[in-house]
Amino acid sequence: MTSARRVLVVLVCAAPVLFAVSAPLRRAVEAGRALERFERGVPRVARREHVVEGVRVRDFGAGPALVLVHGAHEEGIDEPRLVRLAEVLAAEGFGVRTPELPGLVALRLEPSDLDALRRSSPPGAAAFGVSVGGTYALRVAAEAPSVFSSLLVLGAPADLERTARAHLVDVEPRGQPRTVVDPRGQPRTVVDPRGQPRTVVDPRGQPRTVVDPSGRPRTAVARAHPYAHQVFATALGGVLDEASLAAARTRLARLSPEHHLAAIELPVFVLHGADDPLVPTAEADALASALPRAKCWVSPLLGHAETREVGLAERLALARFFAEAFEAFRQAGATLTVPPR
Repeated sequence: MTSARRVLVVLVCAAPVLFAVSAPLRRAVEAGRALERFERGVPRVARREHVVEGVRVRDFGAGPALVLVHGAHEEGIDEPRLVRLAEVLAAEGFGVRTPELPGLVALRLEPSDLDALRRSSPPGAAAFGVSVGGTYALRVAAEAPSVFSSLLVLGAPADLERTARAHLVDVEPRGQPRTVVDPRGQPRTVVDPRGQPRTVVDPRGQPRTVVDPSGRPRTAVARAHPYAHQVFATALGGVLDEASLAAARTRLARLSPEHHLAAIELPVFVLHGADDPLVPTAEADALASALPRAKCWVSPLLGHAETREVGLAERLALARFFAEAFEAFRQAGATLTVPPR
């Protein structure tokens, strides 16, 4: 029996007692079921694809409106994991909308995507943003408080330039790795031509020690990742280096929410993979420390946008975190329904 199924068995067997004891535990049962569904799949739910204010969207199910925002991916709202997540959330009783943001589909970081997200979101909906999609949802929430009622962001950068800088690559002409110093005088990651990390530091230039949910200390560092380097290089016009970052600084600042987080009075749930290879955990720290109403969880169950095998205790803890987020989602000021065919 897989660990995911063991979680479901424990939760379902305990359900009568949990329902009698408290609503929070009942919600944890529901969230545990959602985790199981994500890994095993759900029956096909009602859906409709259409265009809203010039933005291609796909709606799933019926219930409190929840906008699911994709990250940088060529398949956009057709990416299979995003579709599965939308189906799971619809099965939990939400009316889910996935808007397609053209810049992120083209692996470009474009301010026009913020406007596309704002236009295509039902006013008062909750939002669930994945990776850069979470960054954009936060930025929209800071600029237009009436758009969203609550947020969950998964693996979201607070500052796009800092995240990109974690994946800078410096190689000698002969292909040999070398130690470099960034403009702030701190060593940063060096990668050889095959994409293997050598020196490892966090975005601010220093290794740091944090404590994971189990209470065990660990060293959290940013590792230059070949795919992340490629994505940021594409987003910046083909090259990720100091010059391209400097040229894009104004655009990246326009998209990054870090200096606007204090304006977001909504409940925000910050979820991050303990070993996310693309977005350093320092980004979750930055969000949680600056948002007025943040709840943060760094989970070893998650990488960047994928799940991993972990113990029962961590799955239960993540189920409780999702239960709180789902409860906030159900307070959305909008509903969404896919009409029958």
